Amino acid sequence: MKPTLALSVLVFLAGTVRAGLFSVDDPCPFTVSAEGVAQPLPIAQFVSMLNDRFGGRVPFDPGKPETHDWIFDSSSAVPAWRIAYAGRLHHWVSVRRMKAKELPSDELASYVAALIRLEVHGEAFEVLQPALRSRSPDYRAIAHVVHIHAERGEWEAARSRYLGLLEADDTGPIRGTSKPQWHWQRDIDATLLERMIVARLKGTDRTAKIEDAMPDAIFETADGRPIHYWSDAEEAKLLPADAIARVQQLSLWHPGDARLLWTLAELYAASGLWSEAGKLDAMLTEGRKFGGPKRFREHRRQVLDELTKQPTPQGGSSDIPFETEDEVRPPNDRLFGLIDRSSLWLAGSLFVLVAAAMVVLQIRSLRRRSGR
Repeated sequence: MKPTLALSVLVFLAGTVRAGLFSVDDPCPFTVSAEGVAQPLPIAQFVSMLNDRFGGRVPFDPGKPETHDWIFDSSSAVPAWRIAYAGRLHHWVSVRRMKAKELPSDELASYVAALIRLEVHGEAFEVLQPALRSRSPDYRAIAHVVHIHAERGEWEAARSRYLGLLEADDTGPIRGTSKPQWHWQRDIDATLLERMIVARLKGTDRTAKIEDAMPDAIFETADGRPIHYWSDAEEAKLLPADAIARVQQLSLWHPGDARLLWTLAELYAASGLWSEAGKLDAMLTEGRKFGGPKRFREHRRQVLDELTKQPTPQGGSSDIPFETEDEVRPPNDRLFGLIDRSSLWLAGSLFVLVAAAMVVLQIRSLRRRSGR
């Protein structure tokens, strides 16, 4: 087996499935209507948040910043802004660890979510034990246990825990998340998550050929028929209105899952959003060395063909448009990017004038004192 193909197979098999991660530190970023329909995140914001939540665990290739992603190369340096999120995770853990037994439910869920993000599964599971022994365990506690089992590749245990997930007590949304957002996230757990766990259980069959793999059919019609949204336009019409937002949320919950990014790229293509699909394709092929399934290679050719048909922007290039590294930084790290340059120059000029006036007044005051 060629090295590139071997790596593609490893990445393909390494996808994980987890229940939702609920934390006051990472509230739901989606706008959800009262009817339970969510608006998808802009592609640049989604990619920025996706990379942020990966925590800098895999090195970034500084030679290819346009991929927005990391490649498996230990010699690559990790930009400081991309490990900032990991630093925040460690901070959130440290301030809660000493008083874990006294934390209210929201803080406890956030503590466990940070531990899971940092892959400290043993401590996370230990912290959850008292909540799991309760006669009425918190929904979030069971969701986080499903997450841990799936991270470890314990699919049967994840499936077993999932069966009790929807029967757990609903204590309401975590602080910072609205009720529509909370019900929308729980609906994702109730529908897409179960189908993904079943798909991953089937995917553990080592005799199956990666070449023949297809995207996850995680959407279904009202009568339970899987929607093959990648096959033709008529099938794509059966998708829910917020299909892209739902898969974006799943990806943010488990950012290391390459299959989910493939699913999201197929959804973008099915919706005619070729630029967005092309960016995710580049992340998969250049960043994660993903390219084993025949269907993915066909999808990528289709996306590239559609992009070449689009008119070239004046003074631009017909290549897939990528954001620069500055443009995909987390919002907390790009304060000055939100300020208009002209406003910044005006504010600076006013500051200089005020400072000069203060200096002149100070000099006059000193002269008067010396004269006395």
